[in-house]
Amino acid sequence: MSYLAKNISIVIGLVLIWRGVWYVLDALDKWFFDDLKEIEKL
Repeated sequence: MSYLAKNISIVIGLVLIWRGVWYVLDALDKWFFDDLKEIEKL
Protein backbone atom coordinates (compact mmCIF):
# COMPACT_ATOMS: atom_id res chain seq x y z
CA MET A 1 0.00 0.00 0.00
CA SER A 2 2.79 2.43 0.91
CA TYR A 3 4.53 1.60 -2.42
CA LEU A 4 1.35 2.49 -4.33
CA ALA A 5 0.81 5.66 -2.28
CA LYS A 6 4.42 6.68 -2.96
CA ASN A 7 3.99 6.18 -6.71
CA ILE A 8 0.71 8.14 -6.73
CA SER A 9 2.32 11.03 -4.81
CA ILE A 10 5.24 11.07 -7.29
CA VAL A 11 2.82 11.15 -10.26
CA ILE A 12 0.76 13.95 -8.68
CA GLY A 13 3.97 15.89 -7.94
CA LEU A 14 5.16 15.53 -11.55
CA VAL A 15 1.77 16.63 -12.90
CA LEU A 16 1.77 19.71 -10.64
CA ILE A 17 5.35 20.57 -11.69
CA TRP A 18 4.47 20.04 -15.38
CA ARG A 19 1.38 22.29 -15.06
CA GLY A 20 3.49 24.88 -13.26
CA VAL A 21 6.12 24.81 -16.04
CA TRP A 22 3.44 25.25 -18.73
CA TYR A 23 1.84 28.08 -16.75
CA VAL A 24 5.19 29.90 -16.49
CA LEU A 25 6.00 29.32 -20.19
CA ASP A 26 2.56 30.64 -21.19
CA ALA A 27 3.03 33.76 -19.04
CA LEU A 28 6.53 34.36 -20.48
CA ASP A 29 5.20 33.81 -24.01
CA LYS A 30 2.43 36.43 -23.58
CA TRP A 31 4.81 38.91 -21.90
CA PHE A 32 7.52 38.42 -24.56
CA PHE A 33 5.19 38.68 -27.56
CA ASP A 34 3.37 41.69 -26.07
CA ASP A 35 6.80 43.38 -25.82
CA LEU A 36 7.56 42.50 -29.45
CA LYS A 37 4.26 44.05 -30.58
CA GLU A 38 5.05 47.25 -28.63
CA ILE A 39 8.49 47.40 -30.33
CA GLU A 40 6.87 46.94 -33.78
CA LYS A 41 4.53 49.90 -33.10
CA LEU A 42 7.58 52.14 -32.68
